[in-house]
Amino acid sequence: MRAFDAKIPDEFNIGTEAAKGKSQKEIGLPSALLVFRLMIASILCGIVPILRVPSPQSTVIFLVAGGIAGADFVYDGVKRMLLEEQYFNRNAIVTLIFLVSFIIGVGYEGTLLMILTQLGSALTAYVRGKTREHISGLTGLMYETARVQTNGDISEKFIDEVRAGDTISVHAGEDFPLDCIVMEGNSTMDVSRITGSAKTVNISIGDAVLAGSHNIAHDVLCEVTSDGSSTATAILQQLRQPQDEEITPVFRYLTPCLMLLSFVYGVAIAIMGHTDAYEAIHRTLVLFTLSSALPAFTWIGEIRYAVRAGAAVHGILYRDDSALKAAEHCTSVLFSAEGTLTAGKQKVVSIQSDRMDSHTFLKIAAHAMAYSKEASADAVIKAYGGPIDIDLIQDFVEIPHCGVKVIVDGIQVILGTQALLAAVGRPLPNHADNSVLFMIVGNQVAGTITLSDPIRKSAGTIVSKLEEVGIQHTEFVISYSTGIADKLSQKSGIAEYKTNCGEDAKLRYVETFKFSSAETVMYVCDQKWHGSAHSAADLDVVVDCLPNTDGSGTADVLLPGSRPVLICDAVRWSRKARRNCSTAMGIALIIKGVLMLLAALGLTTVWFSAFTECAAMLAVGVFSDKCFFAKSLK
Repeated sequence: MRAFDAKIPDEFNIGTEAAKGKSQKEIGLPSALLVFRLMIASILCGIVPILRVPSPQSTVIFLVAGGIAGADFVYDGVKRMLLEEQYFNRNAIVTLIFLVSFIIGVGYEGTLLMILTQLGSALTAYVRGKTREHISGLTGLMYETARVQTNGDISEKFIDEVRAGDTISVHAGEDFPLDCIVMEGNSTMDVSRITGSAKTVNISIGDAVLAGSHNIAHDVLCEVTSDGSSTATAILQQLRQPQDEEITPVFRYLTPCLMLLSFVYGVAIAIMGHTDAYEAIHRTLVLFTLSSALPAFTWIGEIRYAVRAGAAVHGILYRDDSALKAAEHCTSVLFSAEGTLTAGKQKVVSIQSDRMDSHTFLKIAAHAMAYSKEASADAVIKAYGGPIDIDLIQDFVEIPHCGVKVIVDGIQVILGTQALLAAVGRPLPNHADNSVLFMIVGNQVAGTITLSDPIRKSAGTIVSKLEEVGIQHTEFVISYSTGIADKLSQKSGIAEYKTNCGEDAKLRYVETFKFSSAETVMYVCDQKWHGSAHSAADLDVVVDCLPNTDGSGTADVLLPGSRPVLICDAVRWSRKARRNCSTAMGIALIIKGVLMLLAALGLTTVWFSAFTECAAMLAVGVFSDKCFFAKSLK
């Protein structure tokens, strides 16, 4: 079984063959044709000084060499200027400088600019592709083949040839290449690359396994549950969501402003007599070379991608760069308590009845709640564990978050909280805990069911950890009663909360909370409490949730594991990303400023400026990318 090195396509159009029109498997070294073109162009440039070729023959040779090296730049630049009216596109600027350099008699600079720009762009695309490949490979989630058993024989097949229902063999020490169900054997698996949790999970016959999990102990046979697509591919698809192109407005304003200033500067020094017209035009061309905003901003998206990929290794999936940026500015958190601060799974802990045994009591209760949508119904039915005869159930009525009134086998059954009993005229001594359900059979109280939704251990530390990453305000909403909320408040240290809230009430409260707060709000909920649309919060975080197999989803951040405390890491990482992006941006602008100063003083050339800026930006980008990613894995 072989792992596939997932490679993410380049998302910046820099106009080179090395970066355009490539599939995921083709990103790597520059194409042989591009290398050949650069070699021919370099040889032609070398012939001129070696053979001392006179003008105008030398001009023709430089023009041909530049055309060979940068034909795609020239074509794309002219097309953008004439057909798309994009006069400040980088390819258009390079083409303009290339042509003007021949007009003023420095064609060799224009040719060297074309060769070095093409080479620099190809190397940038290559390094970016290798960096992304390295980062994506660390997730270890995409696979090329699986070991399929057919009529007792084992053969290795490509993933796209495997179908749902096929049987695959996974040896100890290997990863599960597809989502599947264990059919034979038992083992232990590591799911840390899916959920971020370091805990191992025991698996046996009938257990579901997610692709990307690592089989530790024994060989197992499993039945595939999907055709090709899996949780693993869904996570990688989540990483491939388009980057937020925050550089677009910069392209619109910074580049033309710099070009205008360069032009004004060239005219001014010529008029004032500080230099002749030739030198003024030459300096202007060098400044034009440095006017493009692309090199200074190219790597910002790459740094953000490194953060998202590194976070995925630890069980944090940002939907896209916009979600990452929203997390950077988050200052308030609103929890939907069930499944985040509590385990989210109620269970029956005790039954008290003087009229019947526990099994009979649970049987009646399970039938009464068979059609209920409440979480307590699942707990009661699971505790009963027997078959439900729906023919015995009639006249079912449910009052949300209170209970049910129903006819079971011809007898009226009322099962619910004290509020429900009071509503039907059967008030009992005050009992503030809605985790206790009362059951009336006929006209008599039959007994009570006590439910429990354990408070997570992490609830006691999550507030202090959120404060460490800059969260200033925390609240929670819960569907349970005030008594349970009080206990949770004491345990978690969250003083403000709202009780007896169903899904709709929670979403309305998020709207109210957001409306009354000028801060950036994060809403954290369990998958069961996340609707089909975003809440009114700036950022939706869903715990214990995986992306859809097509990579889509409504949540901004997914935590595939069941550790809500990871939201602290999500905020921390996003703020580190902001600092890294700011640092990279600052260094890039300083380098550009120094080069522009040298150009204004006439101390550099067109080709040297282009080469220096490209090399500097490449170094800054690679260092920022890999340095951050290395730190994020500690």
